Amino acid sequence: MNRHNRSEKPDWVPPRSVKLPDQVCERIRYLNHSIQIYCGSGLRLREALGLRIKDVDIDRHAVNVRSGKGDKERVVMLPRGLVPSIRHPLVA
Repeated sequence: MNRHNRSEKPDWVPPRSVKLPDQVCERIRYLNHSIQIYCGSGLRLREALGLRIKDVDIDRHAVNVRSGKGDKERVVMLPRGLVPSIRHPLVA
């Protein structure tokens, strides 16, 4: 006889946790651009995770990094090769 009662798995999934295919694709695209900026600009992981859209200045080819190492702000260069691939998602 089993002394432990196993919790029953729910037959349904809460609506907020269900992602539509478009939402999943959008998140993958966002991650792809984030990884490109992270690797191309030489950011630290913590700095890349804290980036906002307004921190990327495409016209000056620069990324403003807030709260970097030592809680200092700095500006790093955005490689010119990344500009075409990230211009459309940031402008749209």
